[in-house]
Amino acid sequence: MTSLTAGSPSCNCKNPDTCIHSFTLSFSNKAFTYKQNGFVNAINIIDNGGGENVSLMLVGKSCISSNSLCPQGVIYDVDDSKSIKAFNNGLVDYRVKFNNAAKKVSDTTDPIDFFIKYTLSKNVIANLPQSVYFLRVGQCGGEPFVNERLSLKDGVSQLLNLAPRDALWSMINIYPNLSWNINATISLDNSIKKYDDYELKQQQKKSNAKAGNRQRGHRGWTKRDKVEISTLLEMNGKLQCTLGNIEENYSASMNKSFKKSYKKIELLNKSLQTIDMISKAFSTKDSTSGSIKLLTTDFICPKFEFDGSGELKVDEIENHVYINRTLSIGMAPLIGVRITLDLLQAFAAWYHADTFLAAIRENLESGEENYKEGKDAAYLGTKFHLIVEGDINLTVCLKSSGKDNWHWSSDDSFEAKLSLAIEANIRAGLRLYAVNGAIEIGGSANAEGCLGLDNIKGERLDLVLYHNGVVAKFYVDYTYGTGQGQHRVGDNSDIPDISTDLGSSQPKGEVDKEWIIYDKLEKQNSNYRISIF
Repeated sequence: MTSLTAGSPSCNCKNPDTCIHSFTLSFSNKAFTYKQNGFVNAINIIDNGGGENVSLMLVGKSCISSNSLCPQGVIYDVDDSKSIKAFNNGLVDYRVKFNNAAKKVSDTTDPIDFFIKYTLSKNVIANLPQSVYFLRVGQCGGEPFVNERLSLKDGVSQLLNLAPRDALWSMINIYPNLSWNINATISLDNSIKKYDDYELKQQQKKSNAKAGNRQRGHRGWTKRDKVEISTLLEMNGKLQCTLGNIEENYSASMNKSFKKSYKKIELLNKSLQTIDMISKAFSTKDSTSGSIKLLTTDFICPKFEFDGSGELKVDEIENHVYINRTLSIGMAPLIGVRITLDLLQAFAAWYHADTFLAAIRENLESGEENYKEGKDAAYLGTKFHLIVEGDINLTVCLKSSGKDNWHWSSDDSFEAKLSLAIEANIRAGLRLYAVNGAIEIGGSANAEGCLGLDNIKGERLDLVLYHNGVVAKFYVDYTYGTGQGQHRVGDNSDIPDISTDLGSSQPKGEVDKEWIIYDKLEKQNSNYRISIF
């Protein structure tokens, strides 16, 4: 190929008639070439220690203005004013490196910060510090060179005599080498601590002072417990990493950092969010059920096991950086939960039995003994609960590579079973004015709820609640009678009116009815979902 002098009327190559023939940037076994037909906007390099040598080859034609400085290029680190280098025709070697001092890598390597940013994070690359070099190659095109200031991050402005027309402009991103491996567990740790007499006296002294009895000194210390059992979340195991020129073994310091920063780990919050989701799912307020009050929640703290490794790499074809990572996360359990919900108000609203159940809803004290003695009284005995119980144990695997940058691998058939059980037993008696009445409501139901995984295009993993419905069949037994006069106790189409003529006595009655507490909820239709990752 022959490239003629710039400005010549003809050229036997395909390059336009300008001052530049070609430019090539090369390092290791890679080369990026410009022949006036485009150049890459960004080049990514991993600094494995000591930097990387790059070769800059600029080949020009005879400049149309006969300017010996044309064509011209400039390369520099935006964090370092001493890094600026201008180059012309020929081969120039230049060293690029990750600037540890400028990026303060040590500030980002707290064990838990590292764990969150580089082990668990979806977008590891966004969290990585990097050094950025600017590369510009230009020509005059028949115009004079211009004085231009290059602005740097440290505020320094460097004045250079540069070509007036940029033919190419690119960024060279230098990343620190990154690798890690982990085998760690987050779980409860039960520790037993024994106190000697001096420690007990000091504890009692502080307690007396806090109560406003400083004059008592340590009196009362012999009543304090000499043994204390504490239950705390711990993170133990192995976490080793390399970031830039720093190599760390966090195995010893990981738990101390965890105790200070555990709230930053979003995965721990998912357990509480899951409980909240379940309780909301079975506490929905609507026209048929009223509002269902959450009574108690027994919660088994989560346990997480992390096992895997990761390394920063550059895709040879696409020239992008990625984290080559495999991380198994075992959650055994994510939660173990028993939630008890009070169905009483919902039942009263559904059954239109407000007259008989008013005393219960208003939490009247039991007066059963007075009732039995023939006194005017009301008594109650209630257990009308929906119990949601189960353990949620699952294991997922996070994989990322050059071609598949982010993917959650999970067993799509995973289902954690929840038992949905009804415990119901209500009895209430009223002897008010001339009316004797008693009602007993009972029944039971068992259903099944499920928590399953929904893998959204491999990029998001949702935990979804669905169930096969909650249906219960209840019986209502009632007895009634009157003294003198006539009195209407209830007005309900399902429970006959308790009203009689003077002196009459009526037998025990019974009403059965099916109560659909919750319709079946299909997985694909459920809005009760939490993004686990």
